[in-house]
Amino acid sequence: MNLTATKRFSDRWQMNANVTIQTRNDFNPAGSFVNPTSVEFAHGTNGDRRYLVRLNGSYQFNWGIMLSGNWVMNDGPLRTFIINGPGQVYGGVNANGAPTTITYNTLQFDRRGTWRFDRENLVDLGLAKTITFRGGKNRLRLNLDVFNVLNAATIQDFDSNNLSLVAGPSGFRPVDQVEDIVAPRVFRIGATIHF
Repeated sequence: MNLTATKRFSDRWQMNANVTIQTRNDFNPAGSFVNPTSVEFAHGTNGDRRYLVRLNGSYQFNWGIMLSGNWVMNDGPLRTFIINGPGQVYGGVNANGAPTTITYNTLQFDRRGTWRFDRENLVDLGLAKTITFRGGKNRLRLNLDVFNVLNAATIQDFDSNNLSLVAGPSGFRPVDQVEDIVAPRVFRIGATIHF
């Protein structure tokens, strides 16, 4: 379900809001169900982010100054924990009656969606000043943009999701080693000349 509201530019301001709610619960693991191990943990679940929210707008001040902002809040993606599996196990016989094997290097042990990363909550702001010269024929636009204003440090990925890994020489479990976080606060200064 997608909800959108738009306020066109008038009275010096404009805004756009968008909310997406994903309610489908029809995740189906790739391939067939010849091997049903762990299917009950994944089938019929929502593997997507459950909601996405975006709000952006701008306000025109006097003296050619424009303030703009963007806010994004997204549900955290899934984190699926696993454990080491037994490796190769008996998989029945083939069409010729010969025994086959199935490889279980890892096993899922809880339902998809049980664990999620924290939601992302990001705010960006921009300030622009337009200077006209030569009777308005030319314009100079000065910009100051700040990304991730609140300096959020939301974890986006870990080194591993395998709970069977043991502690390393540094004492941490690899499953707890952060691999990726949201980019830090960034300032950008720019200028554009129109002639």
